[in-house]
Amino acid sequence: MMSLRPIALGIILLLSPTVSSAKQVTVLDFRQGIPGIWEQGPCLSAQQTPEGFALAATTERCSILHTTRDLRHPIETLSLTVISPARTEIVFLWHRRDAPRGHMVELPLVLQSIDGPQTIVLNLPRYPQWDPTTDRIGFALPKNSSFILQNITFTRWSLWEKAAAAFRSFWTFDTFRPYAINFLWGPIIGWNPVWQEQLFTSIPPVGWSVSRVFLSLLLPLGVLCLFFCFRRGWKTSTCRSASVLFGTMFVGFWLLFDVRMGLELLSYVKTDWETFLLKPPSERRFRVFENFNAIAEESIPLLITSPKYGFVGPRGAPFGSLMRYFTYPIRPLSPSDPEEQRSRLRHWLVAFRDDARISPRGELFLGDIFLAGPGIIVQRFGKDAFLFEVTGSATSP
Repeated sequence: MMSLRPIALGIILLLSPTVSSAKQVTVLDFRQGIPGIWEQGPCLSAQQTPEGFALAATTERCSILHTTRDLRHPIETLSLTVISPARTEIVFLWHRRDAPRGHMVELPLVLQSIDGPQTIVLNLPRYPQWDPTTDRIGFALPKNSSFILQNITFTRWSLWEKAAAAFRSFWTFDTFRPYAINFLWGPIIGWNPVWQEQLFTSIPPVGWSVSRVFLSLLLPLGVLCLFFCFRRGWKTSTCRSASVLFGTMFVGFWLLFDVRMGLELLSYVKTDWETFLLKPPSERRFRVFENFNAIAEESIPLLITSPKYGFVGPRGAPFGSLMRYFTYPIRPLSPSDPEEQRSRLRHWLVAFRDDARISPRGELFLGDIFLAGPGIIVQRFGKDAFLFEVTGSATSP
């Protein structure tokens, strides 16, 4: 009878690389206590609460650092779950092992002011300065800022998850943008699931261009083909075989890219169909314009009751020009117009600006810039879009 020991040994040897490359995750949960060693500056207030690790800086910028030497795996992605009472720009810090001890690399992060916890996921390999075996990480808080750190998750992805993410990345498409009329990025490879999900969230996308990979294969093959044909003769079987191989690869790559480009264009059609054509007018979203047409349509009857009105839209978008067209001959004013003219306005339409806010006195601000007020929000179109009406005299400078 054949012994099963060699078969079992063979299976173990085959599976050992898979086991050794399995996904590794380390979670620091601050709701149960303060895990690990943390070094805080004297100007930082740090306290463990049932909600998490409460950090606050009052007098100046302060930092807190954590030692990661005992972490048993490299760090490829990192996620933070935090609670922020206000919109705050903190800095994520890390130390490269080959750098001087006091030298920390800084990565700005924006914490939004929302109800409840929010999670920020960082694809760290996209940053050339990242060290997967960093021995220290931390946070720097600006003056008069605070947030609660609930947990930190460090992840190292398995080989198979990276391969699957790379394959899915090839078939991950950009959303429609104005440049898509004349230009497409083509397939970009991200080497872990987070990378693949965040592939087109930044412009230009960060990753490996598949076009460059394919061209780097075709170019030497074409040179090799010419070499054999020159050396052995154009009518020899070697030249014909090399030419057929090169032509097959060229046509194969061309067809593959053509299929992908066609599917990407169809994905734009599918999105338009689902978010615009099939929706009732009040719920329609059209590409980068989102629901702006519906917002304008509902706001215009009130805006045109005055000789002029104010408009605040997203930076770099043509929404101001659209409003001028929609309400012609009434011209909208913007925050860049003279304050003397803005002070006479009764209505302001704010669209897609998360830095617009209403003060406790009912005054409209864009960041720290006073626009109008006091007044009330006549109609809200979402979290960062609303119609504001002045009801009293301005009290701010």
